[in-house]
Amino acid sequence: MEKIKKRVAIVGAGVSGLAACKHALERGFRPVVFEADGAGAVGGVWARTIASTRLQTPRPYFEYSDFPWPPGVTDLYPDHDQVTAYLRSYAERFGVLECVRFGCRVAGMEYAAAGGEEEVMAWEHWAGNGEAFGTGRGEWRLTVQSGHNIEASTNNYSYSLHVADFVVLCIGRFSGFPNMPRFPPGKGPEAFAGTAIHSMDYSNMGAAKAAQLVKGKRVAVVGYQKSAVDIAAECADANGASHPCTIVLRTKRWIVPDLYAWGVPVPVFYINRLSQILLHKPGDGLILSFLAILLSPLRWLFAKFVESYYKWALPMEKHGMVPDEDFMEAMCSCSVMKLPDKFYDKVEEGSIVLKKSKRFSFCKEGLVVEGDSSSETIKSDVVIFATGFNGDQKIREMFKSPLFREIVAGPPSSIVPHFRQCIHPRIPQLAIIGYAESWSNLCVSELLSKWLAHFLHGSFRLPSVKEMEEDIDEWDKYMKRYSPGRFRRSCIGPVSVLCSDRLCQDMGVQRRRKKWLLADWLSKKMDRKRVGIIGAGVSGLAVCKHSLDKGFNPIVFEADDTIGGVWAHTLESTRLQAPTTAFRFSDLAWPATVTEKYPSHRKVMEYLRSYASEFDLLKCIRFNSQVLGVEYLGATEGEIMQWEHWSGNGEAFGAQKDGVWRLTVKDLKIGNIEVFLVDFLIVCIGRHSGSPNIPEFPANSGLELFKGKILHSIDYSYMDNAAEFVKGKKVTIIGSGKSAFDIAAEVAKVNGETQPCTMIYRTRHWLVHKSSICGVDLSYFYLNRISQLLVHKPGEGFLYYVLATALSPLRWAISKVIETYFKRSIPLQKHGMVPDYSFSFAMSSCLIAMLPEGFYDKVDEGSIILKKSKRFSFFNDGIILEDGNEHIKSDIVILATGFRGDQKLRDIFTANWCKEKVAGSSATAVPLYRECIHPRIPQLAIVGYSESLTNIYASERMANWVTHFLGGRFKLPSIRCMEESVAEWAKYKDLYNGKYFRRSCISTVNIWFNDILCQDIGCNPKRKKGVLAEWFQPYGPADYASLY
Repeated sequence: MEKIKKRVAIVGAGVSGLAACKHALERGFRPVVFEADGAGAVGGVWARTIASTRLQTPRPYFEYSDFPWPPGVTDLYPDHDQVTAYLRSYAERFGVLECVRFGCRVAGMEYAAAGGEEEVMAWEHWAGNGEAFGTGRGEWRLTVQSGHNIEASTNNYSYSLHVADFVVLCIGRFSGFPNMPRFPPGKGPEAFAGTAIHSMDYSNMGAAKAAQLVKGKRVAVVGYQKSAVDIAAECADANGASHPCTIVLRTKRWIVPDLYAWGVPVPVFYINRLSQILLHKPGDGLILSFLAILLSPLRWLFAKFVESYYKWALPMEKHGMVPDEDFMEAMCSCSVMKLPDKFYDKVEEGSIVLKKSKRFSFCKEGLVVEGDSSSETIKSDVVIFATGFNGDQKIREMFKSPLFREIVAGPPSSIVPHFRQCIHPRIPQLAIIGYAESWSNLCVSELLSKWLAHFLHGSFRLPSVKEMEEDIDEWDKYMKRYSPGRFRRSCIGPVSVLCSDRLCQDMGVQRRRKKWLLADWLSKKMDRKRVGIIGAGVSGLAVCKHSLDKGFNPIVFEADDTIGGVWAHTLESTRLQAPTTAFRFSDLAWPATVTEKYPSHRKVMEYLRSYASEFDLLKCIRFNSQVLGVEYLGATEGEIMQWEHWSGNGEAFGAQKDGVWRLTVKDLKIGNIEVFLVDFLIVCIGRHSGSPNIPEFPANSGLELFKGKILHSIDYSYMDNAAEFVKGKKVTIIGSGKSAFDIAAEVAKVNGETQPCTMIYRTRHWLVHKSSICGVDLSYFYLNRISQLLVHKPGEGFLYYVLATALSPLRWAISKVIETYFKRSIPLQKHGMVPDYSFSFAMSSCLIAMLPEGFYDKVDEGSIILKKSKRFSFFNDGIILEDGNEHIKSDIVILATGFRGDQKLRDIFTANWCKEKVAGSSATAVPLYRECIHPRIPQLAIVGYSESLTNIYASERMANWVTHFLGGRFKLPSIRCMEESVAEWAKYKDLYNGKYFRRSCISTVNIWFNDILCQDIGCNPKRKKGVLAEWFQPYGPADYASLY
């Protein structure tokens, strides 16, 4: 855990910088991202690219693995605005923007080590020991220039020094340092009477200024790369044939309208495992080398097949634009680009003129283009150099050290010497992401970012410097073989699968990502275990989402026809019981349109639907599917009870190869019964629905005597016409929980004082009208780290024990202050509704609820009557309160007496031993390790059974933990250790929850609990940015966003 305290600096907030920051955050680091753009734009080159530029690769290939494009973007090649919006939404979604310092340009950086550069060069292992942060003796010192703004005419710069333990350079190679041709004296731009600029200056102008620059002008564009054809197309749109735009080019390239040839996707030939066999790859053995030689005709055939289509589809031969290189070489050097729409139509109409020339120079009127035997003057008003960038110089300029400047990009006679395309073997504690190229730079950058985050976290070490340099030599041979003229571009496109495989092997994850053999070879396998989830409520949705994040394809069984669980059928008048800041998923904020602190039932359901939609969860859910029973197959009860480790080996999918859960599922629509087998089962059925808790009565005094209508609160909440049902009726409600208060308020609203609603209660609870006192939110008293010191925690140790004991008077005082406030704010004493227990006890037992609006006004006006009684019974016309032998005539009795959560959980299982063990004895807390794993029931988790002040918060943390466990991040301890932990938590619940210990409430130790979960999965438990914030600010779901 010490590593996460290390200082990580990222230079650049482009595609690579955003991915590097996101994955560093997921590993618990708090990176600082320096972005030179002072306008607050992310996206790097995309933030300043030409307005008409579209994506160069089909949208599915330019997509972060865990962040799909929004449904509204349907173009295969999205435009510039859609790309920048996508990148910004990615940064916002994963909390990256909070790490970015805009307007901060890193002017230079220097590595400071005790032994200096001589010692660094003598190291046998990178950074001294092959680890990300080295031996701890070196650091990077960055000179940061603040106040930088590309759009500003003047900048007020200031300089500061930033120290980092690791630096990630994400500055790309296609910006910053224009590549300008050299001319003989008197024949360069200085001889030109017009305007000569680089494409970088053109794109930085913005669309309006750029259009104004070229409007009505004779424009010549020098170059034939992507920016050249885009600028030419823009000029042609602006001026037409009256002022044609001339493209002066030296090299003809494969610039094509799309990646389809004769109806076949071109990636089929170049981006799958089968296509990789056709190439000599770095590190190939004898067999693979022989195969590559043997299959080389097939490689040639693929290239000719694709070329034939483009020559047929485009008038390339007509205009002399057929490239000299074959398509395979273009693919291997990442020089295939997308043609602007109707480009050759503009050539045909004369608004674009193509001129091929090996040499050109300037004259006063424009450009002098030299042919083989003659020269031609192209009169121009504006000349735009679309001649690319000097990426090597850009990266060299980052370093102050002459040595590092010399070696970082290597000599021009070899490839850029980066191991795994991002680590220089001789420059410690530094990575460079986004410099190597592929057909989709985003995909490569993201995978390198994942790899780097694993490396920073200590998942693996680098090999020796010698081994890394030998590996680079292998890549040098490959690139010079297949892209001899452009090997410096470090293009890994055709061997991207091989590159990805090696990164996966380093990280220790499965490299085969496809589901079946043929798909793995013809496209890229992941041995996905079958995960079953019962319930699509708050917990089930969270588990489903996090399972998908970890690469599983879960199947969710939901008995209802909609999501939301208890929220789908709660009372219409019920509002959220916790503020929106506490009741939310960590990675989906409430929409800005929801301004209430406690939204209505309808808005809660809309929020849950938006979560399911945002993360595409509905595809996993089988609605109207009731699980009748589950049974574990693969080991007998006797064998399971003999295991020392959970599931036999402490792993999610256990030691039994045939260990599975069999689910018997009924389709409630058509009545069919099906059987499903899953490798891991997650039960998310909650405890506040399904099995009503109906009081028992002595003979001849129970429900059977009553002539009116009796129903449970769950039946009432399922009614579509509840108001009509109670209208004009004498209604009596039994209970004092949240549902009792809500139903009473609804009935009072319908009937008023003419037919008052009677509420019979036995126990008085703390139902309050808001979650703050005197403007201070209650979370400051109970949901921050400092408040956790006031209670005894499970497994806390001697020091924490002494501290909690010493501070117990403070905890008592806080409780009394809060009680006093609510007694004064709410007429509790007037109506005899002051609870018999303290507010602190209520918080520890999850017994706090929100009072319906105007509840005690209705009591004062007489539309609600409160009656306290320890016992009651029925007679023909109503209820008898045995405390005072009072008869209450009723037409309807609604039992708001809660649910039998334990029975509901037991009824899921068919085996008696599971029924007996799952909820434990009624004399102890429910025996769940980490509140979700029963030590004796294998391959199963229960999420959403334990309670907190906001169950969505606790459920999502457990969902995240369970799916990390499924992914193999950690093993469970021995069964004995788990049972000892369960016993510790049982002591805590017994101490602070009293008779309510079976509720398994963890509210006042939720941070302590979350810390333990974070430690299990190897993430930083401290989620705040400063010491004061860490100790005094309340914790909530947003603090755990993007927890890796």
